[in-house]
Amino acid sequence: MIATRGEKPLRLRYFQKYLEQHGENDNLPLLPNDLDFWIEVQRFKDGHHAYSDQVLLKKKVEVIVDCFLDSQASTPSVQIDIPSEIAAKLIRYGENYVRDRGKDPHNPSLFDEAQHGVFREMLPYWAGFLRQFDMKKLEREPSVSKNQKLTQERLKAFLAMEEPNTVFRLPSVNPQGKSGATIITFSISDGLQWKDRLKSTSTRSSLALWLST
Repeated sequence: MIATRGEKPLRLRYFQKYLEQHGENDNLPLLPNDLDFWIEVQRFKDGHHAYSDQVLLKKKVEVIVDCFLDSQASTPSVQIDIPSEIAAKLIRYGENYVRDRGKDPHNPSLFDEAQHGVFREMLPYWAGFLRQFDMKKLEREPSVSKNQKLTQERLKAFLAMEEPNTVFRLPSVNPQGKSGATIITFSISDGLQWKDRLKSTSTRSSLALWLST
């Protein structure tokens, strides 16, 4: 049931990195997608139970088809290591599932043929991964996500920043304004300025009167 969690377990995250590296070397660039597909199909199957949300499961089918079997954003459209004829057949099955067509449209084993196929592709790499990596050591190491790493780098850069040498001086306060009080204003063109409160109020009143006429 670990595949039903929102985030991949640590072992699978390291395995996906292993697939990315060896997939490029072996001219199998879709291997990381195979793992994602296997996990998403497992989540889809785990979603079938006594309290299944059929609307959610139909959305899941559409997402799996659009991302892995008939991608409009990537080339080739089949983004996993299965034959195109199997992908075409599963697309039809997916349409039947979403549109409630056929004798048994809501079969949780809808994607089993493709799931078993990508599993066979990944199996030799899983064996090599287990031989190469010390999982006990990896499980003791904290896992840092991309966002966490980016945040740490930004914090490090911020702490390493030097303080500016420029001294910023505010304009002096004029205590002798006509109304006995002043206000501070800021604009891109004029910067910080002190203005007489009465004059500022008079200007706003004139603008309001002009807009109302």
